[in-house]
Amino acid sequence: MRAEFTRIMQQKGMGGSIACGARQLSYVPDGILVSVCDQYLLEKSELERLVSSWGEAPDRIHVASWKEGAADVSGPPVIFPGRLRGELKGLDRRRGARQIIDRYIERVVFVPLESAAHDLDRPSDLEHLEKSAG
Repeated sequence: MRAEFTRIMQQKGMGGSIACGARQLSYVPDGILVSVCDQYLLEKSELERLVSSWGEAPDRIHVASWKEGAADVSGPPVIFPGRLRGELKGLDRRRGARQIIDRYIERVVFVPLESAAHDLDRPSDLEHLEKSAG
C-alpha cells in the first residue's frame, strides 16, 4: 500500500492530489479547506481560528503562517474561496496550491498557526518526533 501511495504521489504530486479532490466537488462550496495529514501538533482550536478568520472574509485566501528563525513562512492548512475551485482543479502537480496563493497574494490573509510548522516530510522528522516522545 505504501509503495502504491508513493507511486501515485510521484505521478500526481501535491497539486495533482488537490486537483483530484477539487474535481470531486459537484458544486461550488463557500470555501475549500486544503490540509495535510502530517502536521501532528496542529490542534482543533487552531483550525477553528483559521475557519473563524475565513468567516470574517470568505472572499480571501486564508493561509497558516509561522516563524522559522527570522523568516515568515506559510503553508497548509489553507482555506480557499469556493470561487477558486476551477483553478484548484487545474493545479500544476509540482507546485501544489502555492501557485494560486502567489497569483492572488494581495487577497491572502496570513493566520498565525505556529504548530503548522511541524510535519513529517522526511525520515529525520519522524526520528526527531520519536526521540522527543520517548
